[in-house]
Amino acid sequence: MDDFSEDAVNCFIDAAYSGELYKISKENFRDMNKMSRVFDVAWMAKGCREFFQEMITALTGDDCDEISAVLEEAGYVNATMKDSEFLDMAMEKIITFTVEQRSGYIKTLYADQMGDLQTDQLTLLLKIANKDYSIVAALLGDHLPTLSAGLDGNARYILQNMGLVEDSKTRDGIVEEMFDLLHEVKGITLDDMKMVLRLHQKRCAAIKDMCNTIVIIKDMNEIATLEQSNPARSSGTLVWTPTLDEVNQLTAEKKMFSPPIYIRNIPWKLKLKLKNEDNIDFLGCFLSFEDEMIRAWTCSVVFTLVSHGNQENNLQSNNLYRHNSLTWGYHKFISKADLNDPAKGFVKDNKVTLIVHIKPDPLTEA
Repeated sequence: MDDFSEDAVNCFIDAAYSGELYKISKENFRDMNKMSRVFDVAWMAKGCREFFQEMITALTGDDCDEISAVLEEAGYVNATMKDSEFLDMAMEKIITFTVEQRSGYIKTLYADQMGDLQTDQLTLLLKIANKDYSIVAALLGDHLPTLSAGLDGNARYILQNMGLVEDSKTRDGIVEEMFDLLHEVKGITLDDMKMVLRLHQKRCAAIKDMCNTIVIIKDMNEIATLEQSNPARSSGTLVWTPTLDEVNQLTAEKKMFSPPIYIRNIPWKLKLKLKNEDNIDFLGCFLSFEDEMIRAWTCSVVFTLVSHGNQENNLQSNNLYRHNSLTWGYHKFISKADLNDPAKGFVKDNKVTLIVHIKPDPLTEA
């Protein structure tokens, strides 16, 4: 009994004689619960569970200290006794709190120590968010600007486990919000961008049959894009699936344009054209816009040609363009031979999939 507090030991002995747990308290609960299990006193373990349920019932969404106390006890039981029941009980209550309450709690406890959290703490954080991704976006919005060498391990863990891919009911704008936040990270690496784009592509595939998808491609003349009803939005992702036959018919003179996506009230399109060099045909891929009033600006662009066979083979390039840049894209994005090679996986159902994420800086008009 030396491993337990004196108060808990006295409570345990008194309960053993009286058959009641009237001396149990928040202060001795942990040891009481542990003793009831160590000494296999079923009725006492049940009483501890009921006491914990009372603690949960009394919780309010604005009391961060009490929420923390409940989660700490539940986490202790889960970690030391391999019993997740108390944690499940606590989460069932906590997820009933409003988004604002849960967001406030998370920011109070975690905002200043995001980079130092352990995996189990990150998992708990995501459970509290409960697929309300605005909570996680707000947390990342505070954390990402503090990074100076690309994403850290915790940011990657959250992005990979927050469930954007699996949950088809997620508000589409949240995905774009994630991209916007990531574009602000200093020292963002190509591997980080590949990871995020893979998540984005998986999400597109996961919800492609829904009427409110991120992007629905039916043919080259019909494209529904993210929040198309908001042409003033600050960034967007365009996905285009021209047929392989159409692409193979391109020449140096014959160009091909995608349907537009509106960003900052400007229509943006992808342009494909052919370039022959040393008797090798290359597919050129460019971004075009239609607003000659723009005089001074920059634009971050990520081009991706999707490999359906293996996403690790995706052809991807990102760049920062300015208004006076000679070209906004690549004359030799991919050779026609590689594009048509079945082993590369760029063609599916006689179509190729091009994705471009566009984030222009606020525009300055002349």
